Amino acid sequence: MKHVLTGVAVFATAAIVNGCGLTGTWRTVSIMPEGERFPIVSVTFGEHRRFTATSEEDGRQRTSTGRYKWNGLRLVLDPGQGSRQTYRGYRRLDRSLVLLHRRDATKIKATLDRTGP
Repeated sequence: MKHVLTGVAVFATAAIVNGCGLTGTWRTVSIMPEGERFPIVSVTFGEHRRFTATSEEDGRQRTSTGRYKWNGLRLVLDPGQGSRQTYRGYRRLDRSLVLLHRRDATKIKATLDRTGP
């Protein structure tokens, strides 16, 4: 039994490290504290660790693309020519993605739900 659990843990860790759990389109559905702004409105994680993210600032939407890394606890979005964004994060049992971001002295927690394949 111990070997089976070890095998499952290794497989799950490999899946997380390879980003398998994030593939698809995600939309921010809640932000805490309320009224705060979170940098990501929606994001699509594709094959080969590529992403496309939409952000909104001053009523204008902006799209960025690049590469991402996800290790199950930290997400790094690297657009290549812009500033790299790093978030702490985790997947909840209901399969939502929770990302934590700090702006100045404020800790912001966003919940994203998968909206597409």
